[in-house]
Amino acid sequence: MFTNLREWLDKSRRAGVVGLAAAPALAILGLLAALPSQAAAAVQQAQPADTIVLAPIQVTVLRTPFMNDNAPFAVSVLRGEELHRGRSGVFIEEALQGLPGVQVQNRFNPAVGERIMIRGLGARAQFGLRGFRVIVDGIPATLPDGQSYLGHLDIGSLGRVEVLRGPASALYGNAGGGVIFLSTRVPSAGPFEVDVEAVGGSDGLMRGQLTGSGTVQGTEYLISAYGD
Repeated sequence: MFTNLREWLDKSRRAGVVGLAAAPALAILGLLAALPSQAAAAVQQAQPADTIVLAPIQVTVLRTPFMNDNAPFAVSVLRGEELHRGRSGVFIEEALQGLPGVQVQNRFNPAVGERIMIRGLGARAQFGLRGFRVIVDGIPATLPDGQSYLGHLDIGSLGRVEVLRGPASALYGNAGGGVIFLSTRVPSAGPFEVDVEAVGGSDGLMRGQLTGSGTVQGTEYLISAYGD
């Protein structure tokens, strides 16, 4: 209890001063808290309504056709008659014969298989070959672990062979030595065409191949059968 009126007035005056001092401080804190939201709203209002937000730019390597003479890396091509003239179509080294920087070692043992080296890189693996990458008609024939198996290829039906040598082969993944691109023959433009080939040689070599191809209503097809 207050003893007199003067003491009560003094107490009330001091409480009012404290309250008035605290009120501006709370108001300042409220303004500071509202500044970020007001700034963001101001930026949104200042941005024109027709502003276009661009998507992130992605840079990729384009694998488009180009002239061989303009290639910035070492690449060789065999196609057409150049690929099949005087060859039996049995062994993979026949398709790679004459390409610079490519060496094939064949022990003629199905359990071992061939060894292909591009610029000295290439080794036999447990289930195929390592050190390069093989792509057949645009489909990788190399496993994710780097092994390539070529025993399933029909060498006689190939129409084009390309070999990319050197460090540029890293564009296609795990391919330290290079990349071998194999493409089948281009089907005939007519509805049906038959191609018969027979090969004979020493040591009992006998091989025949029958290939049928054509184009029907814009759809190309090629069927190949061979026997030794």
